[in-house]
Amino acid sequence: MQIQDCIYDTKFNKYLLTCGQTSIALDKKSMNLQTRKTFVADEEAWYLIWRAAVDALSVYTTRSAHHIKGGLFIKPTNIQVWNPKICKTLESVQNKQDGRVIIIAIRGSDRILKDWTVNLMSSFKAPADFIDDGSNACHYGFLTIAQRMAPEVGKLLGKMLKDEALPKDLSLVYTGHSAGGAVASILYLHMLSTRLKTELTSLRSAFRKIHCITFGAPPLSSRPLCLPLAYSRLGYRFLSFVNEGDIGARADLLYVSSIFKSIILYTLKRPSDTANKYLPLATSSLANGGQIVVIREVQNEPHKIEARLLYGGDLKYVSFGSISMHRMELYQKRVWKLAFDAIMSSITLPIE
Repeated sequence: MQIQDCIYDTKFNKYLLTCGQTSIALDKKSMNLQTRKTFVADEEAWYLIWRAAVDALSVYTTRSAHHIKGGLFIKPTNIQVWNPKICKTLESVQNKQDGRVIIIAIRGSDRILKDWTVNLMSSFKAPADFIDDGSNACHYGFLTIAQRMAPEVGKLLGKMLKDEALPKDLSLVYTGHSAGGAVASILYLHMLSTRLKTELTSLRSAFRKIHCITFGAPPLSSRPLCLPLAYSRLGYRFLSFVNEGDIGARADLLYVSSIFKSIILYTLKRPSDTANKYLPLATSSLANGGQIVVIREVQNEPHKIEARLLYGGDLKYVSFGSISMHRMELYQKRVWKLAFDAIMSSITLPIE
């Protein structure tokens, strides 16, 4: 059975999952995002978010360094985590200079089902030897891939800083879509570590600010991975953009399996009163990282979109089930519209 869409129904105050001719309501305890604070950013921040979205999409089509003007490309390695084909999709890295910004974009999986395969094979691993939040527990696959990518990222980033005439007030942005966003988040926190000494952490002082901006990244740790307060005060940003309804942002074993199990049960029963059908969804065992920014349609204005803030493990209490909302092309399109609207609204035209 194919999941077609997941929308928020204001009449019944719940998320509706469409499967064929059947509409099933997700957990009635789902959080209403309409009540959350609006995400606000300045023009510089929106520029970085937009550039991150462009590169997070571009690495899906980039196959060699010859296709990246002024950039670098790390070829996939033979890391054996579960399936080499799955891991291979996570390890293509692009370092791209854009004015005063260097962007490291990590490619995610080509299809959502591949991401689900990665997430549903998850187990936990302590990150004590890689990030400062050592008492946390991270998704084994994402953490392992980040650990094995770090030396190569540090080597190429160091070479770029040494060989090229770059401005002194550079900023660095980690980005990625889907599983690539999860790996980017862990690499980002590794570079910010003040306890560990590696080639990548030694480059931290070369940058004015370091940010991480991801799109549709899945849950990746037992407790939310957060930006350390000291870096937050310096203006660093750790943002995780999520389309309302994007099942990829909720894709861990307990949640996804509960959705498919409930869909099968309710479809077989085919009750006549669809308004009273609810999927009893399981609580996720993993939490998303960063400050979560949910992109959603404005209530009663379907042609307008807005961005709402969630914190910590809030995403555990939002019921998402749409595959179509996971596409990086949609994220790029929506980020462009949000950035354009925000910048235009800040411009004051002279009165003649």
